[in-house]
Amino acid sequence: MKLTWSITIFLLVACPLVANDIDAARYILKRYDRPVTFLKVGMDRECIIPRLGRHYRGAFVLIDGYQYEWSQGSIPKNCIHLGRNYSPELLQRLFDSEHFDIVLFADHHLPISEETMPLYLASGEHVIIRTNDTSEGVLALLLHHGFKPLPTAEGSDEVYMHKHSPRNYTKRTFWYEEDGNIPEAREIVSNYTEKHLIKKYGPRPIISDWLPGINLVSFRMFGGDYPTPSIMRREILRLIQIPHPDFMPNNIIIQGESMTMIDLEDSNIGPGQSRTVLTDNFIQLLIDFVSEKDPQKVPHIFEKALEYSREYVHGKPK
Repeated sequence: MKLTWSITIFLLVACPLVANDIDAARYILKRYDRPVTFLKVGMDRECIIPRLGRHYRGAFVLIDGYQYEWSQGSIPKNCIHLGRNYSPELLQRLFDSEHFDIVLFADHHLPISEETMPLYLASGEHVIIRTNDTSEGVLALLLHHGFKPLPTAEGSDEVYMHKHSPRNYTKRTFWYEEDGNIPEAREIVSNYTEKHLIKKYGPRPIISDWLPGINLVSFRMFGGDYPTPSIMRREILRLIQIPHPDFMPNNIIIQGESMTMIDLEDSNIGPGQSRTVLTDNFIQLLIDFVSEKDPQKVPHIFEKALEYSREYVHGKPK
């Protein structure tokens, strides 16, 4: 009773009130003065991803466990849909590889328990969990791990619990990399006005803007179906016009219907040097990568592209 009373007092004194998922998202989004990467895990019954995409800067990602047939323009250009059925293991790999500013869990099938709490805590900087299990056991668990209730209307059947946990690194540089990335080598500086990456290895530190969106490899491994393969093929053909020392899928960010290259400057590659040569065969491998919808086949295409590019650079083209 004491726990329930303390939460009620908090809700009464705070404002404005949160009545639904879109309110909860805006409650945090209004703090940002920069583009964000927002993730919703669970059914999007309120269609908040397209609604937020129309009104806020950044990339807005939905994971709901379903695949759809999309047409270009059916949702805002800065929205992304990942269609693979999500499991704790897949989500953990995604969270290890990406850096989400805000993650909202609502209408999902993950339990709220001591066992799943590390997954929630690792998902993003701002984590919002909507639950209709207002038993003192669940609320006590969330409070114990630093979550606080967002202000909801009195008598609401659901509670939005929120926690802010700044993260200055990702465990993996991208999906296929080994777990073990540390801030001493790659530090992320993230606040409400700026977000950038500091690479501390090599002869000198390199500072670059952290772009909203997710890595192309993460998109393919999580069964991404929007943007569609036709949109991505068009973007690949546009991007190959831009000089890059290491034109691989892990150096491409999906931002919705647009794709952007990252790591244009790398301390491990000397001036004028390149790890990839954009031959017709290599470009076809890139096209195959963005076209393949089966996550089980994607790693093989990546390895073929990596092997081809490295052997070509060393004078043994296939």
